This record gives sequence, C-alpha cells and structure tokens, in this order.
Amino acid sequence: MFTKFYPTISAIFLWSFTEHTNQLMCIWLLPTRRMQITTFLKSNLCERILASKNVSREFRFAMNINASEVVFDIKPEFSNEKIMLQGAIDCVFEEKDNLIVVDYKTDKIISSETLKKQYAQQLELYARALRECTGKNVKEKVLYSFYTGTQIFL
Repeated sequence: MFTKFYPTISAIFLWSFTEHTNQLMCIWLLPTRRMQITTFLKSNLCERILASKNVSREFRFAMNINASEVVFDIKPEFSNEKIMLQGAIDCVFEEKDNLIVVDYKTDKIISSETLKKQYAQQLELYARALRECTGKNVKEKVLYSFYTGTQIFL
C-alpha cells in the first residue's frame, strides 16, 4: 500500500510499507532537495521509522485547550475559555510501547536553538494530543530539519 507523505514533502517522496518489506521509495526528487532527501534516508531517524511496526503519518487530532495556551495577548477574563485545537502531526511511530513524535521542518534556519524555541510549544501540544487520544506515553519529540539534515530533540 502506498501512502502519500504530506505536506511540503508530498511532491518529493512516497512511503511504501508492506508486510514483506519496509522501503522508503523516492520519486521525483527536485534538484534542490536531492541531497536533503538522501541525508534523511540515511539518518538514524529514518531507520527507526522504517523499523517500527506502527507508523502514522498526518495523524489528525482535535482537543479542547484553554485559550491562554495559544493566544498570548489574551484578556484575563478570556484566558480560561476553551477553544478547539485541530492539527496534523507529520509522523508518529511506536518503539517499545512508547510514541515518538516527528515534525519535519524545511525552514532555512541553521540554529537548532532557534528551531527549538519556535516549535517547542507546537510539539508539546502534539505530545499532549497523542497522550489524550491514545493513552500512550510520548517518549520523544523530534524536529527533523531538512535544511541542516539534523534531528533536534525537545
């Protein structure tokens, strides 16, 4: 069965998971992305994803949260108002009954610290949504930067 990989990376490669083989198949590599994709395919993260028996891409969720968790200049009288947060997690896979959240980034940012600051809250909300939806522990939250070819653990 073939499953398209969304978003940004959708035009770049296709995942192929079958009972007999776990292969990541590349199609239509854009010249500017060829090295980035090759680096990812050789990464420990890619190996871990392919080794997992339970992988979900574009895991969609919805959960109620306090408005103050995502709106920083909110008036105090509205801070405890509930809002519906909806999202899609790029990749979630399971290792030893724990979940690993992966968020792919194509930002042209070299600093790991900058990426951590920009996306820490997003990944924390993803982890929270997964715990609420699945009841499973989230062991790791990982940003994968295609620009630098690095894994950033939060």
